[in-house]
Amino acid sequence: MKLTIYKFHAVARCPVRDQLDVYEAVAKSEEMIECEHIATAVIRFSTDKLFQEELTSRLAEVLRCEVTLTGTHSGVQVVSTGYGS
Repeated sequence: MKLTIYKFHAVARCPVRDQLDVYEAVAKSEEMIECEHIATAVIRFSTDKLFQEELTSRLAEVLRCEVTLTGTHSGVQVVSTGYGS
């Protein structure tokens, strides 16, 4: 089994404060994912008002792999993981 880990930043607009939230992101996949596909997925959600957990799930589904986002909200670090099919 081969596992590739992709690290990048993801962004979305906070639905509570309407500010741009920036997340540390990690995608893990046994299949190759083109970096351009990751970049397109990140851009796709960058202006949407999404909670971190929603963004995690959407990225995992689009990229069809495990995605973990880490962000800080009101001084609380949140780590969320989603699993794509």
